[in-house]
Amino acid sequence: MNALFGRHCAVVGTTGGGKSWTVSKLIESITANTDNKVILIDATGEYHTLKSKSFILGTDSYFPYQKLSISDLFFLLRPTGQSQRPILLEAIRSLKMVKISGKSGVKIKSGQEKEKFHNYYQEHIAEIENNDCDFDITFLTQQIKAECVYQNGGTFTSPNVSIWGGEDAKTYDYQTSLISRITDLINTEIFNQLMGFKNSPTIHTSLIDGIDDFLRSEQEEDSILRISFENIPSSFSAKEIVSNALASYLLHKARKKFFEKSPIILIIDEAHQFLNKSVKDEFFEIQSLDAFDLIAKECRKYGLFLCLATQMPRDIPIGTLSQMGTFIVHRLINEQDKKSNGECGFFS
Repeated sequence: MNALFGRHCAVVGTTGGGKSWTVSKLIESITANTDNKVILIDATGEYHTLKSKSFILGTDSYFPYQKLSISDLFFLLRPTGQSQRPILLEAIRSLKMVKISGKSGVKIKSGQEKEKFHNYYQEHIAEIENNDCDFDITFLTQQIKAECVYQNGGTFTSPNVSIWGGEDAKTYDYQTSLISRITDLINTEIFNQLMGFKNSPTIHTSLIDGIDDFLRSEQEEDSILRISFENIPSSFSAKEIVSNALASYLLHKARKKFFEKSPIILIIDEAHQFLNKSVKDEFFEIQSLDAFDLIAKECRKYGLFLCLATQMPRDIPIGTLSQMGTFIVHRLINEQDKKSNGECGFFS
């Protein structure tokens, strides 16, 4: 097993070439011959018959939005650079301050003293700038409006720099497309079930809690965790963003050396759906979703190992594919797919 997964593993081949059978046999071998646990990201629900602890995202489990990073939230909302991104960041900071204070609602700025605000911010800066989305997202559109104020109070001829001014309608007008995206996101039922925006679905399990329970369990039957993405819609790039957030969570635990004594094999079915992805449109572009790439490059020494299964190795970043020490190659027809394996040294 160490020879097979010690430098990560890739199972590649065209549709119908036997990848699923190979992955199933690998999982069977891991659980039969080692004490290692397996986490399987099942893109389409193909492995639903596998004897495992299973979570179907959006159906019986959800990924809490509070565990998204600010970058993940930006991926979802796609704010434009100059006009929307700074306002969105300020709104997030303000809502975090409300949460830290133990209150609920919107932090009003118009007519309020800046010094009091800035002092509280400095006092709690570590919590506010921790890159988590630990705030009440249902107030985000209202908070964005509250951020659209003039920097100074008073009048043009006699400004009062110690307080914020009144509503800046022009700045607010620039936020309308962002506000529409936020409203659509948190009011779409499937996304609320997927990320618990309006309320944490009480009949569902938090995927983060489920993963932590799985990792802590010493029961023999808790050796395989299947996470199904079959019900996640393609809109808002939700599948890519949630899988990247999940990988980021495991990456964080690996860096904390959580897996050193009990290694984990992370198997990604249809890996081309999750790796080498970026989120962009005509108004928004941001760096690629790279958590899986970082796991491939960093985490062998931390006890977190990757196994990628894909019919399209050409869509896997060369940097990630080159980290794979073992290739199990089924039939490949596409020349680009053959070339991608050749660039990694598999074919001579």
